[in-house]
Amino acid sequence: MSQLITVIIPAHNSADTLEASVASVLAQSYACTEIIIVDDGSSDSTPALCDHYATAHANVRVVHQAHSGSSSARNAGLRLARGRYVAFVDSDDVVHPDYLRVLFDLITEHEADLAAVSLQFVEQDEQTALVSASEPILTSGDKTNVMCFDSAEAVSDLLYQKHLDSSQCCKLYKRELLDGLEFAEDCRVYEDLLFVYHAFCRCKKIVWSDRQLYYYYKRPTGQMDSVSPMVGDAFVVMSRIRLDLQLLAPALLPAIDNRTISVSFNILRLLASSGRRNESVEQTCWHYIKTLRRANFFDSNVRLKNKLGIVVSLFGRRFMQFLFKIADILSFGS
Repeated sequence: MSQLITVIIPAHNSADTLEASVASVLAQSYACTEIIIVDDGSSDSTPALCDHYATAHANVRVVHQAHSGSSSARNAGLRLARGRYVAFVDSDDVVHPDYLRVLFDLITEHEADLAAVSLQFVEQDEQTALVSASEPILTSGDKTNVMCFDSAEAVSDLLYQKHLDSSQCCKLYKRELLDGLEFAEDCRVYEDLLFVYHAFCRCKKIVWSDRQLYYYYKRPTGQMDSVSPMVGDAFVVMSRIRLDLQLLAPALLPAIDNRTISVSFNILRLLASSGRRNESVEQTCWHYIKTLRRANFFDSNVRLKNKLGIVVSLFGRRFMQFLFKIADILSFGS
């Protein structure tokens, strides 16, 4: 028996991408859905487009609010969600037609609290083609990689960046799992990691499939005018998770140390890609790299790209930034 799934789509000045995103959700093979679009104070034609969808489709609801950020928009959608399950889709991403059906089958067949699939990074002009030429529906004889985790295993996998992605998207949550849980509105970056971490901590069982059913628009990097002021937020998130683990699961502290050094690499890469310099930001990142690199290097769970980054860091900050600048393939964080 189908259960209602609420899909929450935050939208801010998304007129150019919202149509494809909403269309991909409306086209789901799992039909028992309600779609909540939260217009976060848009100044383009997004509000009118949202209202058009609400008028044209009985299962679409729209919320208009003053611009408060994507976390506030998602929280507004959560407060209104009536579904037995909840999913999130960003307004510039699209999903496979079987996205919700596969997630629902995973979460019910494995009696899990949360189901996750993989995402595929794409350029914006690739999205429509990927959806229209999507892979066929799986039959019972088809094989795909499926893994189940308990809460601690899922947190470890998340922080070591193995299978489970930190995005709040590409997941289906039991609604009661999210009661009292909100996105941190005081953090402008990595707030999705904090939300997913807390959701995992509430789970008894998480199921993951390697099927790439969420098409994530590969946004341009190097826009450090907006990233630089947010760097402090990134390390606030790392500190909050670390404090929580110190109290509840100290055995997982090496995992958050790994994620912290990964974040530091990523921020330095973004700075190098932008061609800009920010000495304060660079020093903060470099402090974490130097402090954590030895333990990370000898941690068998740390992925190879981070260990390569650690080796490069031994030659000094300037050398690492030079490599980041000339070769974006050395993107050691996410």
